[in-house]
Amino acid sequence: MRKIILLCCILVAVCPAAHPTHEQSKISLYGTIDALSVDALWQNALRFRLSVGSMVSEGVGFEIPVACTFDHSGGDEVLFDISLKLLVHPWGTGPYIGFTLTQLILFTGTHVPNEPIHYLNECVFGYTWEFAPRWFVRPSIIYRDPAESATESFAYITGLVPSWSRLQFSVDVGWVFASIATGGGR
Repeated sequence: MRKIILLCCILVAVCPAAHPTHEQSKISLYGTIDALSVDALWQNALRFRLSVGSMVSEGVGFEIPVACTFDHSGGDEVLFDISLKLLVHPWGTGPYIGFTLTQLILFTGTHVPNEPIHYLNECVFGYTWEFAPRWFVRPSIIYRDPAESATESFAYITGLVPSWSRLQFSVDVGWVFASIATGGGR
């Protein structure tokens, strides 16, 4: 946990402290795909993660990531993961932090273990970089069960799907498909 706090302090130190001014508030709707799914080439699991979300120009938003992991290390388990996350960009763009509000992890497929449903949480630290109009890249670090409040569920899941670890790196490529003006400026 100390490393996570240190990472947050470094992000705050290297980022500009000014929040960009907006003439009008807007809500951006976007979709992303995790480009790190290519790690299936050298691991025993195939992982896909897509998400849809909305972000208010003031830097607060919600995201619904949906992930599916196909394990090939022995049991052929399929792990389905869906959650609702709160994202906060303190300066409107750049660094952000995310917290899971709710998360459901479900084993599906032909081999379903005795305990198929689990509830965990995550926190996410990352950076949003806009490389073209309406397109962005978002590298991030996902830390699962940061409070270690669900150690039994976490151990059960990693026992069946060894590639599912506490720390996951992600590189989301996203596209803003709609922007809605909400009126009034500051």
